[in-house]
Parts: sequence; C-alpha cells; structure tokens
Amino acid sequence: MPENVLQKVSIAMLCLAGLAFPFSVAATNAGLAATLLLSLFSGDFRRGSQLLWQHYTTLAIAFLLLIGLMILSLAWSPDFIEGLDKIGHLWFLLLLPVLNSLLQHEPYRKAFLLSLSIALTAHLGYCVVQASGLFHIEIASAASNPDDPAGHIGHIGFGFVYGLWAGWLIMHSLHHRGWERWLPLALALWAVVMVFIVQGRGGYLVVLAISLAIIWKEWIHGRLSKRLPWFIGSFALLLMALAMGPGQHRVQQTWQQLQQAESGDIRHAEARLPLWISAFKAWQEKPWLGYGVGGFLSATQSVHVTHPELETPHLVHPHNIYLLAMVREGVIGLMSLLAVLFFWLHAGWRMNWLHSPAGYLIAAPALALMVNGMTSSSLEEHYSGIIAIIFLACGLAIASKEAA
Repeated sequence: MPENVLQKVSIAMLCLAGLAFPFSVAATNAGLAATLLLSLFSGDFRRGSQLLWQHYTTLAIAFLLLIGLMILSLAWSPDFIEGLDKIGHLWFLLLLPVLNSLLQHEPYRKAFLLSLSIALTAHLGYCVVQASGLFHIEIASAASNPDDPAGHIGHIGFGFVYGLWAGWLIMHSLHHRGWERWLPLALALWAVVMVFIVQGRGGYLVVLAISLAIIWKEWIHGRLSKRLPWFIGSFALLLMALAMGPGQHRVQQTWQQLQQAESGDIRHAEARLPLWISAFKAWQEKPWLGYGVGGFLSATQSVHVTHPELETPHLVHPHNIYLLAMVREGVIGLMSLLAVLFFWLHAGWRMNWLHSPAGYLIAAPALALMVNGMTSSSLEEHYSGIIAIIFLACGLAIASKEAA
C-alpha cells in the first residue's frame, strides 16, 4: 500500500481509539496497537524516532534509561513474570515516536483531537446520567457509582484526564474568537466542575496545578489583567462545586484521617498512608537497586511480617510513583523517574504557551504526572498514562513542525 494510504488508515485507527478512549480499554488498545503496527510499514515510527532524537535528545535518553533500568532490574526481581507484566503495561510509550510523526499533519492532528474531545464530552454526559440515577448503569469499576459519577474512567484517573483536557480547551480558546472560544470554555468549566463532583482528591490537585500554571503563563506574558475577571469567576465556580458537591466530604474525610494518623491510629488513617509507610520501609532494606520490577509485593509482604498494622488488602502498588520507583529500582530508579519528569516538563515549560499550543501540550502532562503521582501510579494507569503520552506527542509534533 502507498505510504500516504497507510497514514490515512493509521489516523482512522487513531481516531477510533480516541472515540473509544473513555468507554472501552480493549477498543482503545486495539486502535492504538493498529496505529503502531501500521507505522512500522508507513515509516512513521522511524521518522518520529529520528525527530525525537534530533529535537529532544535529552528527553529521549531519559525515557530510554527509565525503561532500560526496568528491564535490567528483571535480573534481580523475585517475580520475573510479574515484572514482565508491569513493563508490558508501558507499551503505549512506543506511540510517542509514531504520533510525533503522524500528527505533524495538521488535518490529522485536528481530526484526532476532535475525536477525543467528542468522546470525552459524551462521557461527561454519561457521568451526569449516572449521577442522576435515572438509569441503572453497570460500571465494572468500584470507583464509580451514582454517588461518585466517574463513568468508566473511575475517580482515580478522572481528574487527571479531564483536568488535562480542560486546560487544553482553555488554551485553545485563547487563540480563537466567537463560538470557537466560548464552546471550549463552556466544556472546560463543565469538565472541571465534574472533577470536583467526582471523589478523586488527586484530581483536585491536578486541576489546581494546571490552573496555576496557566495563570502564571498569562501573567508573565502580560495578559493576565485582561482575563482576571474570568479567572476570578472560574475559581468562584470551582469553590462552589467543592463546597456543595461530594468533594466536600472527601476533603473533610482526608483531614480527619490525617488527624487520626497524627495521633498514631494508622488503621483508621488515610488508606494510602500504610501503603506509603510499607513501601518506605521496604526501600530501606535495599536502597540502591531495590527489589526489581515486579518485586513490590514480595518487598512489602516481608515488611508486614514485622509490622502487621501496616498490612492492607489488595495491595498492588503504593499509590505513589516515587515510592514505587524506589522499591523497584532503588535510588537509581527514583533518579531516572525524576529525570524523565524534569526534562519532560522543561521541554514545554520554556515555550510561550500563548504563542503556540505546543508548550501546554508538552508541559501539562508532566506537571499532572508529578502532582498526581504523589497519590497514584499515574504513568502506569491506562487512562492517565495514555492521555499523557498522547498530549506529549501532539505537542512534540507541533514543536517539530514549527522548528522545521
């Protein structure tokens, strides 16, 4: 097949993945896998890899070191199969060079982002229906119900996904007028209000961090005063959503649990606290190289023998990417993770966000991962990890095109 035909089929598969993203993990993965496979024949994987190495060498090296260290740590992992499974969860990182090349074509990029936005908007409506209780909707995730209407995404990834998307809609609106300004703004406000209705506290922090980043960028470029009333009104709306919605209960609960932890009542404290303490104590046993990828369960189980009060049911990861890296690959693993996040954020933060959408698309996912990673496994989660890489790839594609 001719190269341009393969690219058109690739973008069709990518758009289908975007439409399925908030509704079906299997359909999303199938569309993305098809895009990746076709890129090997169209040359997009090769071209994207060359562009990534040419324009963002340091970031590319940081990603390679992160994955390379995980693979190397299999050599001392107590559970080789589990380690392979964890590495396999990061397969979507291979999409980075593919989309870096494919999405340089503006019509392709617009089609994909439109598909993703249509799906996310439809999913917001789905969440409203779920919250209303008018229809009984079966959701596989326990982290989603009429009192916590996070749809199929679940409240752990909901704030990450919609916080990033809302920020992009706001930045998009700043470059347009008329309906192309007000429709994205309305969708962004709807998304953010829903984040504060859903009971995912990490999502609140993501929205706050992204909002402050946008305000900072507006301020340093001297345009904040023109939009100050809008920002004040938006924050007032957010405070109302937090004060009146389920988020109020979650914040109060968190505060009470932290007070219990301070008094020494670990069992009734914030659920993540025993996980964090267990992970930290496990890291202390092997601080330099860790237990290897796949070794987290073995490491924490040994801790629970001497500290049974820290034992938590369904322990899979510590809900913290920094502690997870420390337990798996020790100090070296933590440094490699921090290097990826730093160079990722720096690549977009140094740009003028108001001049080009590339800056936000690159930096915002890194900022969200850094913040959300304190209470979640972020990059290794389906929704958070995929949308972070998609936004990064879109930003790199725009930046590479502008640099050409």
